[in-house]
Amino acid sequence: MKFLSAVLILIVSAAMVKSIDPEEKKKMMMAAVTSCKASTGARDDDISKFMMHKDPETKEGRCLINCFFETMGIIKDGKLLKEGILAWGKSMNAPDDIIQNILTECEALSDPDVCESGMKIGLCLKQNGKKFKLGND
Repeated sequence: MKFLSAVLILIVSAAMVKSIDPEEKKKMMMAAVTSCKASTGARDDDISKFMMHKDPETKEGRCLINCFFETMGIIKDGKLLKEGILAWGKSMNAPDDIIQNILTECEALSDPDVCESGMKIGLCLKQNGKKFKLGND
């Protein structure tokens, strides 16, 4: 299982740096979500909320978000990774100044509980993504 997770992290990280087919990116994201579902005990309802960009109502749903961001290389040990955010920005063709603004807004967020920390960071990314008109939220 650890090997599969390591391979997924490498594949997803490489995909974030270069532009890939949106359908392929979706498949990789679903593979990460599926892996995280198994490791966090998240339920199908948690996955549905995640896919619809709705806030999770369960601890497992919050852990799913943290696991997903860890798999994507955006969070490690409950902390936002600068390199991860920069790679995410490149994958979205976002201007560097916008990514720096998002980094400034979100980098100090944390919580002793990594699932809560992932949730806080995820909400910050979501809010600032909307604020700066990134993605399709």
